Amino acid sequence: MIGNKFMGRYEIVSKLGSGGMAVVYKAVDTVLNRMVTVKILQEQFASNQQFVIRFRKEAQAVAALSSHPNIVNVFDVGCSEEGDHYLIMEYVEGNTLKEVINQKQNLTIKESLDYCNQILAGLSHAHSYGVIHRDIKPQNIMITSGNQVKIMDFGLALNLSDSTMTYDSGVFGSVYYIAPEIAQKGTGDARADIYSTGIVLYEMLTGELPFNGDSPITIALQHVEGDFDSVDDINEDIPYEIARVVDKAMAVDPDERYSTAKSMMRDIKNAADENNISLKAIPVIAGAVGAAGAVGATTSRSHKKAEKDNYKDEDEEYVDFEEEYKESKNQKRHSSKSNKSKNKKRSKSTRNNSNKKKIAIIVLVSLVILSLGAFAGYKILSKPVGEVEVPMVEGMNIDEAEDILKQLGLEYNIITTESEDVEVDIVITQSIKAGQKVKAGRSIDLAVSSGIKEVSVPSVVGNTEEAATEVLESAGFKVKTQEAESDSVDKGDVIKQDPTSGTKVAKGATITLSISTGAKIKEVTVPDVIGLTLNDAKSQLSSSKLTLGNISQKFSKDYDEGTVMYQSVKSGTTVNEGASVSLTVSKGPEEPAEPKSKTTTYSHTVSSNYDGNVSVTIEVSDSQGDRTVYSGTRAPGENVSTSVTYYAPGILYYYENGSLIDQKSL
Repeated sequence: MIGNKFMGRYEIVSKLGSGGMAVVYKAVDTVLNRMVTVKILQEQFASNQQFVIRFRKEAQAVAALSSHPNIVNVFDVGCSEEGDHYLIMEYVEGNTLKEVINQKQNLTIKESLDYCNQILAGLSHAHSYGVIHRDIKPQNIMITSGNQVKIMDFGLALNLSDSTMTYDSGVFGSVYYIAPEIAQKGTGDARADIYSTGIVLYEMLTGELPFNGDSPITIALQHVEGDFDSVDDINEDIPYEIARVVDKAMAVDPDERYSTAKSMMRDIKNAADENNISLKAIPVIAGAVGAAGAVGATTSRSHKKAEKDNYKDEDEEYVDFEEEYKESKNQKRHSSKSNKSKNKKRSKSTRNNSNKKKIAIIVLVSLVILSLGAFAGYKILSKPVGEVEVPMVEGMNIDEAEDILKQLGLEYNIITTESEDVEVDIVITQSIKAGQKVKAGRSIDLAVSSGIKEVSVPSVVGNTEEAATEVLESAGFKVKTQEAESDSVDKGDVIKQDPTSGTKVAKGATITLSISTGAKIKEVTVPDVIGLTLNDAKSQLSSSKLTLGNISQKFSKDYDEGTVMYQSVKSGTTVNEGASVSLTVSKGPEEPAEPKSKTTTYSHTVSSNYDGNVSVTIEVSDSQGDRTVYSGTRAPGENVSTSVTYYAPGILYYYENGSLIDQKSL
C-alpha cells in the first residue's frame, strides 16, 4: 500500500498500525492537500456482515457529532471497487494517552485534570447527540503536541435512543476500563463512559490501574465488586477533593456516579479551585438540537434551558457535593491522613450497603462461567428438540469455547485475527450474540486472537539513519535511535540494530538503531615547548598528536634567537587530539637604533667692548661627543651666524677670546 494512491485520491505515506478489525495508514489527500488517516477493514472481516456493520457504525456515530475539537473527525466513508471498506478521518499528530502515561509513569495533577476535562468535553458533546463511546481508554485518546485531547475509535458506539442498548456482537471494551454493568449484563448508558473516564483519571494520577488479574473474567469481577485503593491512599499529595471526584466517577452503582459529563467537569473545576490549581479553559461548543438530556432521565428534555458554560447543567447532585466540599474544608479532612482513611471507609460503606447483593451476583456469574457446560446441557433438555440458546464464549480460550459449542450441537468457524489487546487463543467476538435461539447444527463464526503477528526484522546496518528508518517503518516497525561513536562507520550511518536482523518480533515492535557520530575524539596533554628551537617544538607537538598553528617572531633579551618564547595553549592543558597550538619565536635582543641628527642655526653678536678683533669659538656637546662647530675672528659688534648639526640631547657653548659668553640646550 505504501506509495499507492487509494481511491485515486489518498496517497499512502506510511502504516500507522493495525487493530482487531482494521489497518490504519497515514496518507495525503491530494485534492485538498492535507494529511488524513485512512482506516481499512481487514480482508478477513470484509465478507462478514457483522463486522462491516460495526465498521460502518463507527463512521456514522462520529459523523453525527459534527465538528468538536476533542473528537477525531470523519471526512468520508465508503467501499472501494475492490471491496475495501474504509474510513477517511482527521490525521492527528501526537501520541496516545497510554504512551504519554508510560513515558511519564504518572502525570502531574494539573495535567491529569486538564486531559480529563477535555475527554469529558468530547463525551459531553457526543452524549448530547445521543452517542455513547463504550470503549474509553488511554489507547483511544490522542494527545497532540499542543496537549489537545482527541477521542478516537467510536467502533463500539451506540445511540442512546436504542431500546436495548446491548452489544450487537457482544464486543466488550478493554476489560481494564469496562463499567461493571457492562461486565455483568452487556448493557450500559452514557454513565459507562463516565466510569471509564474515572479509571483513566485514576491511571493518570497514580500511574497504576485500579484492577488487575490473571484473566479478563477476574478483572471484570473486580469491577463488579468495586474494591480499590483510592488515589489519595496511593499518593498522599493528591488532594482529598480530587480523590473524591475519582471515587464518585468509579461508583459501582451507575445511580451513584455522575449522571452527566458536565457535572463531573464542574466538580473537577471546584476541586481544582479549592486547591489553587489553574486549569486550561474549555471552549463552549453548541450541543445537539433536541438531543437526549441527562442519561438517567426517562423523558427527553426538549425544553432544556441554554447552558451558561461547560460546567453547568440542571441536575441536583452538585448541591450535595458542594456541601461535602464545605464539610471537608471546615474539618480539614484533606490534611489529615487518619481522617482521610475514615472518609474512605465512610465512602466504602455506601457501596457496602448493597454488598451482599453484589457478592451474590459475583458468585452467580462465577458459577455460571465455571459450570457453563452443565448449564448448557440443562438448557438443551429444557428446550424443544433442535433448538438451542447460543452461549457467551467471548473472552474464553478457544478450546473451552469449542467444548461448550460441541456440547450444544453447534458448529463453529474460526477466523484468526491479530490483536494487540487480546491474548492469543482467546475468542474476541462471536457472529451470533449470546442468548439468541438457533437450530442445532448452526455455524457460528468465532474471531480468535492470534496476538500480535511476529515478523522478521530486516537488516539495516550500514544504511543511513533516514534510509534505515524508512525500511523499518514500511515493514510495520517503530524506530528509536541513539548515538554511538565508531572508528569504522561513517557519521550518520547505522552501527547496529536491536533486535538484530532475522529476529522474529511482534509487528509494530520498536527497533533501536545505534547511529554513528564518527570516530571517538581522544584527548591529549599539551607539552611544554618554551625554550626549545622551532624544529624541536614542532616535533614535540607532532608526537603529542597536535598541530602547529601560527608562528610569530618577537625581540627578547631573555630568550636566544630561534627559540620558542611563548605557546598559545599552556602546557599541561588537556585538549582534543589534533588541536592547534600557535608559537612565538625569539628574534634575540633588540639592536639600538641609529641616532638621528638635527640641524639648527645659531646667531650671536660679538661684544663691542673689545678694542680689536675678537676670537670667536662655538662648540657642541651631545651623544656623539664634544666638537667645535665654528672658529674665527670677528670685529667687535659684528654678528656671528652659523649652522649647527647635533644629536639630541646636546648643549651648545659660545666663547669670545676663550671666555664662555653663552650656553644653549639642544
